[in-house]
Amino acid sequence: MSKVTENIENSIKTGFIDKDYFSSDMYQSKLIMNDVERTPMLSNVILEQLSDCTSFTFQIAFVTGGGLALLKSKLRDLSNKNGGKGIQGRLLTSTYLQFNRPKVFRELIKIENLE
Repeated sequence: MSKVTENIENSIKTGFIDKDYFSSDMYQSKLIMNDVERTPMLSNVILEQLSDCTSFTFQIAFVTGGGLALLKSKLRDLSNKNGGKGIQGRLLTSTYLQFNRPKVFRELIKIENLE
């Protein structure tokens, strides 16, 4: 079994089936609310995870200008990692209810390591 397959299998088991299966906290599901008194902010968790990734995929309903501004610097840093090859990522969003704005899409297209 490959390491990736093993990691996915362990993640599924700890996240959905048996929290005692895998002793590492790495794959444990966590509830994240934007309530700094009880949990970390979602933006901090995303930025932390991006710091350690080898690739990334976002699947989100919409992208706001503020959300993009939060990520742009980190995505630029990722494009310089990996010996100059950059960490590549994908973002899947939609035009549902026209919530996304063309200006945000134009900015997304400019990010070289983002498909």
